[in-house]
Amino acid sequence: MSLLVHFAAVDRGWVMGSDLFLEVSSQCTMVELFRMVAKEKDIPVHLVVMKIPPTKVLAWDGGKVSDKADWTIKRLGIHQKMIITVEPAYPLAWLWENMEFYEESYIKTIRQAIEASPEGILTLQELSKTTNKPPPIFTTLRVFLMKFPEIFHIEINRNTDKYVVSENKTGCSLLSII
Repeated sequence: MSLLVHFAAVDRGWVMGSDLFLEVSSQCTMVELFRMVAKEKDIPVHLVVMKIPPTKVLAWDGGKVSDKADWTIKRLGIHQKMIITVEPAYPLAWLWENMEFYEESYIKTIRQAIEASPEGILTLQELSKTTNKPPPIFTTLRVFLMKFPEIFHIEINRNTDKYVVSENKTGCSLLSII
């Protein structure tokens, strides 16, 4: 008998990307399950922590999964509709998706915030307050925006030292200094 096992990746409350579904045998051991997830997402198996509702927390420890390495998923009580949370052993130890995924989702969020503004323009401070930067993006908002001049237009007022951001409708890279 096989089960469709549902995995959700979370890092300190931040959802790391889309959920993963794997079809596995009900006789699959926890060691095999850890290895499947690690192989599927190309992450080191020793940095994976699985939380199985309601209270089981399992981690890779020297080739074993806590004290439940040989247990089957059936014995642990994993069933079809259960969501298993997968977390890094420490913050940002690995990424569930590739970096482009996080950049594209942040760009989409920024665009939505700009489009929702009455004039289609936001100051850098307003944009920072209305959007949440994904943790794997370590640059500041200003540096991130400047990385995509074909998407965002930034105006800098030298008198007030304010940055104003809008979407670049022309497709050319633009930076205006007033």
